Amino acid sequence: MRAKRRSTHLMSGIALAVAGHAAMGVALGLVFALILMRTPFFGVLPLINLGIDPATTMTEFYVGGP
Repeated sequence: MRAKRRSTHLMSGIALAVAGHAAMGVALGLVFALILMRTPFFGVLPLINLGIDPATTMTEFYVGGP
């Protein structure tokens, strides 16, 4: 009788778990960035508004520019 191959099933489960954790990390990072930008408690938005081009700085912060 041949043994069952569980290695491919196990590897796909691990890959799915890693992808899920990566997606959660991206989502939490985005939420943290939005809270940081919109909450006046941290003082990031007034600091950006003091710059030369606040709209470009805000866009780069949200998009993750170069």
